[in-house]
Amino acid sequence: MTHTFNLDHGTIRIIVSADGKKYKKSTGLSIDPALWNQKAKSLRAKCKDAKVYDALRKIDIRAQEAEGKDMKPQEVIDYALAGEVKKKELAKRPTFWEYAEEWGNRPSSSQRQRKLAMRVIARLMGKREDWEDIDTAYFLKLQKKMEKEGFSVNYRWNISARLKVVMHEGFQMKYHRNTDFQEFRAKKEQTEAIALTPDEIELLWNYEPRTEMYRQCRDLFLIGYYTGSRFSDYSRLTKDNLHDGMIEFFQEKTDDKVVIPASPRLVELLERNGGIAPQVNHVVFNRYIKNVAKEAGIDGVVQLSKNKRKADGSATYRWEMVSSHTARRSLITNLYKSGVSAKDCMAISGHKSLSSFERYLKISQEQSINKLKENVIFQ
Repeated sequence: MTHTFNLDHGTIRIIVSADGKKYKKSTGLSIDPALWNQKAKSLRAKCKDAKVYDALRKIDIRAQEAEGKDMKPQEVIDYALAGEVKKKELAKRPTFWEYAEEWGNRPSSSQRQRKLAMRVIARLMGKREDWEDIDTAYFLKLQKKMEKEGFSVNYRWNISARLKVVMHEGFQMKYHRNTDFQEFRAKKEQTEAIALTPDEIELLWNYEPRTEMYRQCRDLFLIGYYTGSRFSDYSRLTKDNLHDGMIEFFQEKTDDKVVIPASPRLVELLERNGGIAPQVNHVVFNRYIKNVAKEAGIDGVVQLSKNKRKADGSATYRWEMVSSHTARRSLITNLYKSGVSAKDCMAISGHKSLSSFERYLKISQEQSINKLKENVIFQ
């Protein structure tokens, strides 16, 4: 890394070169071009104005000091041009990964997702990079690595969005001047998911499981349905959450309290499992619940977008798309379709905006058309 001074229409700039790139910034000093020797190598030979030379000499010493600290090019410039107080602030400036760790540990409803995102980035890209290294080339390399890992489009978008947030906060805090993050763009697509109909829920309720594991998975799914909660919540419910005909619990993701009527079926499900939700590992549950749904008769065909269809062109059945989250999505969708207001549904789902809630609902095109048919305009 080297630094030089250059004259541009009477204004003196400092230029730091590293890895084939140049970083430039005005020193705030100006000089008569006749008193500046552009070709001279030494600073004293370049500048024939004593006052300007003294000021440049201080900047030059600071730049050498910054290079000795193994700072990044933009940091060298900031350090060289800073006053004494600013120098101390810059010396305390957190690195990208120091700030990212603090950001990930910051109390938040999305703390777990934040920490996971940064762990993924660190695993794929390493932790040697600092603020100025997180440029467009870095971002594109990260995208390729995530795609190679088999991450879904939306998961890659999620990781990218959190990286961008850290860079944006660092920029606002003046920890860096790297603006490449403003152009970080990752694709996002509509999630392909289903919601089980009330009739399909009845099929599950009446299904006679052929193994104990199938029974536990069926019961756990139905507990999720009758509470409209996430797996992290419904898998830890017990009879102690029941109070005066209601079930109460705090959502693990948001720490919001949820209070909803406890249906007789929910009470029965807890009682026949010893007063607690069946204890089934999340991964195991998602593997078995598809077979449970298939054996229960949930066999309709799902129409998927082109990029989601099977490579061999065969049909995708509804049972194949059942997962731990289908339970929650099904209840919320069925409540809304039955006439419960969006506001009341959101009290259960935890959505903060109507737009995000509406995207979450799974109302098929056929259902929408049937609803339109009932409108007087189409009579």
